Formats: sequence, C-alpha cells, structure tokens
Amino acid sequence: MNIANYWVDQGDGIGYTPAGHDMSLVTEVIEQTGTNLLKAAEAYAKAGIAERDASIICFRSKYKYTLIRPVSYIRKVIDTTWSPFIVTPPHPEYPAAHAVVTGSVMQAASGVLGYQTGFTDHTYDFRGWAPRSFTTLFDAAEEAGVSRLYGGIHYHISIHTGLNMAKVIGTRIGELKMSK
Repeated sequence: MNIANYWVDQGDGIGYTPAGHDMSLVTEVIEQTGTNLLKAAEAYAKAGIAERDASIICFRSKYKYTLIRPVSYIRKVIDTTWSPFIVTPPHPEYPAAHAVVTGSVMQAASGVLGYQTGFTDHTYDFRGWAPRSFTTLFDAAEEAGVSRLYGGIHYHISIHTGLNMAKVIGTRIGELKMSK
C-alpha cells in the first residue's frame, strides 16, 4: 500500500471522506490510550471545531491565491499526456487541504490527548490494508499532507504552508476552555 492511496479518502463506497478519516484517527487514539469519557468528548469537540474552521480558512486561501495545479502546469509546459497518480480535486491548489485540515484536527486533538501520543491507524483494515503507526498525532497529519505530493496533486510549498497553518489553527482551538 502506498501513502498516496492510503490517504486518498474519496468516500463513495471506497472508504472514508477526509473528515471521516480524521475522526477515525481521533477515535483510534482515544481507544488505544483508554481515554476517559470527559476527555474523549473534549477531544471530539475540538477536533470537530478544527475540521470546520480549518476547512473554511483553507478554502478562503485557495480562492484568494488560485495557484495552478501540477497536472495543468505539467500538461501545458512539459508533457501533454501526463496524469497524476490520484484524481486531482476541482479546486485551486494552494494550500493543501489535507495538510491544513488533518493537521488542524491532529494539533487540536493533541492539546487534549497529548502531543507525544503515538497510535496505530486501523481505519482501512476493512479493505485489507496494513495499519499505519505514528509516533505522534501530528506525524499522521504530515503523512496525510505529503501523500498529496506523492499523488501528484500538490506542490511541496502547499503542503509545508498547510502544515504551518494547521499548527496555528489547531493550537488556538486546542487552547479553548471547555465547560464541564
């Protein structure tokens, strides 16, 4: 199983949506660490807030900067027959949504579950894919981001910027005080 396929997250009977995969990761950590109900509820709440806020911020940026996708550039300048490894989404390239959104969710959840908490992702066990292990939650976000480079749909700068945005968004959400 290659990294690009593991994180393609296209839903539609194939697997999870990106948001579904993100929440599955949070569930994996909660279950594998034996997190109590109150802490789990806070982790889910902050992860959900991060998912929405990061999506809004990411897509506002995409339509502000409108960077051309690799497939369009490569076909115009280098090779008219080139195709990316995974399907290119029909929206602007910069910043990388998987990096911004998954990164924000993992950063916000880390504020509750621990920044050095490792886990194993079993999201796609049902497809017969090998589980993937990560040293921290944000390590999973970094892999989700780079998967889009490997898939041929993003540039490195879009992933790097997206992960930096995610750290800011997720940290701010992680700092929210929750009522008990």
